[in-house]
Amino acid sequence: MQMTTRSILSGVAVGGLSTLALSLGGFDRAQAATILLSENFGSGAPFTEEITGSLNSSFNVTAGNVDIIGQGTGIDIYPSPPNGNYLDLNGTTSGTIASVNSFTFLPGESATLTFDFGRNTELVTVPTSAQVFLGSTLLATLNDPVGSSFTAFSQTISNPTNGTLRFASTNSGVRGIVLDNIVLTSNPAATTAVPEPSDLVGTAFAFGSVVLLKRKLSKKTVKLDRFSK
Repeated sequence: MQMTTRSILSGVAVGGLSTLALSLGGFDRAQAATILLSENFGSGAPFTEEITGSLNSSFNVTAGNVDIIGQGTGIDIYPSPPNGNYLDLNGTTSGTIASVNSFTFLPGESATLTFDFGRNTELVTVPTSAQVFLGSTLLATLNDPVGSSFTAFSQTISNPTNGTLRFASTNSGVRGIVLDNIVLTSNPAATTAVPEPSDLVGTAFAFGSVVLLKRKLSKKTVKLDRFSK
């Protein structure tokens, strides 16, 4: 009989502590990611050549010039599946685009960058390349992608530096790396939330119930021990 009572006590303790742990664990909550920039170049006029200055609401051309090409423009490098408009980093020369906004990241935040890229192979087959920067950090070098479709790029930056997002062509000539579907998000670190009053009440109730039930069962154990003598 004593073993049975002790087993009950152990089960109650484990169950109560599990409830307590679940209550306390709920105080660590991760915030949702925030989209800082999203651009697919669909709002620009079809086949716009040698763009300088303001490109659209997301990017400026800060060096050289660029082209908008794609579906319906007469220059569609990746027609299947249809991709709409996309950006060629080389107009008549190598171009650089930089985000209109400069981004500031808090300590503990990370950033995720995704985009699709390829190469403009119309008329010429010269090697193409480009570099990607966030703030002062070089994130990637894109070298002469091959294939009949866009290549998907994805990178999470654990300690992003503040500044603009930039794509810079590093090859000369009139054909370069092409870009589409650029998305930059910030990912806040998990934070410890202040517990709600209802959480505290539930935790206190769970702990108190364990203590009270253990005392009652302990008294029953003492009585049973006396009867067994």
